[in-house]
Amino acid sequence: MRRIGRPRVKDRDAARIQRAGKRRGPRPVPLRRAGLAFLFIILALFAIALLPPWVARQTAGLRQEIQEVILPAQALATEIQSALAREVAGSRGFLLTGDRQFLDIVREAQAVEIRSVRALDPLARRLGPGVGAQVDTMERRIERWHALSDSLVAGLIAGERYVAALPEQEARYEAALTSAVRLEWMIEGLLVDRQAAIVAANRRGWIIGGLLVALALVAALDAGWLYRQQRRLTEAVEESRAAALRQARSEAALREAVSAVVAAATTAEVVRAIGARALVATDADGAFVARLDAARGELEVAAAAGSPAPPLEMRIAYRGSLSERVITRGRPEIVASPEAYPPLAELCAECSFLAVPLGGRDRPFGALFVVRRPSRTPFTSDEVERALIFGELATLAFRRLQLLETSEHRRLELQRLLESRDRLTRGLSHDVKNPLGAADGFLQLLEMGVRGPLNSAQREGVGRAREAIREAVRLLDEVLEIARAEAGQLGLTLEPAEIGHIAHSAAEEYRAQAEAKHLDLRVAIPEGLTTIETDAARARRIIGNLLSNAVKYTGDGGRIEIRVTERENGGAPRPGRWIAVAVTDTGPGIPKEKQRWIFEEFTRIGGAGAEPGAGLGLAVSQRLAHALGGAITVESEVGRGSTFTLWLPVEPPTGAAVAEAA
Repeated sequence: MRRIGRPRVKDRDAARIQRAGKRRGPRPVPLRRAGLAFLFIILALFAIALLPPWVARQTAGLRQEIQEVILPAQALATEIQSALAREVAGSRGFLLTGDRQFLDIVREAQAVEIRSVRALDPLARRLGPGVGAQVDTMERRIERWHALSDSLVAGLIAGERYVAALPEQEARYEAALTSAVRLEWMIEGLLVDRQAAIVAANRRGWIIGGLLVALALVAALDAGWLYRQQRRLTEAVEESRAAALRQARSEAALREAVSAVVAAATTAEVVRAIGARALVATDADGAFVARLDAARGELEVAAAAGSPAPPLEMRIAYRGSLSERVITRGRPEIVASPEAYPPLAELCAECSFLAVPLGGRDRPFGALFVVRRPSRTPFTSDEVERALIFGELATLAFRRLQLLETSEHRRLELQRLLESRDRLTRGLSHDVKNPLGAADGFLQLLEMGVRGPLNSAQREGVGRAREAIREAVRLLDEVLEIARAEAGQLGLTLEPAEIGHIAHSAAEEYRAQAEAKHLDLRVAIPEGLTTIETDAARARRIIGNLLSNAVKYTGDGGRIEIRVTERENGGAPRPGRWIAVAVTDTGPGIPKEKQRWIFEEFTRIGGAGAEPGAGLGLAVSQRLAHALGGAITVESEVGRGSTFTLWLPVEPPTGAAVAEAA
């Protein structure tokens, strides 16, 4: 999994620390005249009065941007990730169970994604061209991901064809989800920058106010006190420089810690990274992660670093714990005296603890604890804010990995189910064909009179029984052919073939049946058709199936036409040169709402009075067409007949072409 983050963070942080270290305090000034002291006091009081509005104006715009733009954009990005997960879960659920309620979940998730992207777009434009470009990238990838999902929801493709395209669909889903995560990280980075700017503005106001007060006091003192006050001011500035240096180092440590957590590839790695990097991000002595076991109502120490820290796998009750308190309240809490929490008191009775919730109220994961020894200063409000930011980003990383792990688990489960079904189909077909062959052989002996002469009625009955057995064997062969095609085990014998000759031969084979129903069977094959490389036997079988259906469903006195043409694009499955074999009949036609189902297994398209059949012919033909690098399309209108067209590429089919056609 690739690490998502802004480039060259360490370089910027190093430069910032270097600039903070080079700050110098002001030099001592000489004594000023007493008359100047009064002017300094007036100017200082005037500046102090103007300072709060100035700071408020500086921070108001940043706070407004956070509330009106950044936080809503962050929520929409999270909602898009959740909708993507629900959509893929719904599609997988439909493929696994066939329950169309899962398609409703897919539609709802797609609606949420579209609505969220539309709401996110104006906010992203306000956040800068980088965020806007990322939203455009995410939208394009979501549209590519929807391309096949929409076909599944609309029923334009079968579940088996959707499964065949799962590798590419998984890649599209991964790309869409990665774009959403990258967008969320960019928004998180903007949020951190704005919050840091607010803190910096408040700090500047405090420093300036202190300077003004100091100047006013200096101006009110006599000349000797002025010099001493100036020295104190110099010491204050030096302390400010050291604080700025510590702040820069702390922020750099926080960025490194967050990057390490986001780069973790598994849930266990995220937990370990949270525990280890929390020490650096919060400048603490010890840190540990208490993971919630909701089933047992306990907390387990899943990661620990530094000292003091409890042993791994230590368990305590969740109810009444500090973890329950911060998770319920949804914000960090400082505990300076841990007597109220015995597990913390046993760890270190005089230490200062900072507890940060992980996971949120709806899906709590646990809590992060950082500890400082009694010899050090307690945690400040700025450090609490940094710890909260670190905890929220760690929670996002954990949720992202949970979504990816859940998706991968479901994909593997679906793959195992499909493989089990294929093995069952192949084994069952093989085991059933053996007894049917034996029965047919025994009936053949009876028909030959080996067991005694048969009268005409008996001979007719034996003939019908043998015909039924042959039909059953043919049906099993078609089922086995479908299983081979779905498993990628359909062998092809590619050789130069004249499709016009194959189509004419197939038409002659069915001419007797057509004449028996008084059908006008016509064949239109132009001269000079390109010879293509294909599996002639498979192509003949497809054309034969299309002719068989046309003869079967066309009423007496109707018309059937076979037309072979060479085309370029023009209704073809994809760009290129094609040989098209169109079989047109004057049958009852197929309603538009049923056309998307006719290539499914065991689907009958005939109406009342049609000859019996298993509904496998078109399903087998479509899979064979895909294996040959082409496809079968249908155009039909109720009451006016149907046209089924077999498309075969002029160029030999390749693996990529077959995958695209499927």
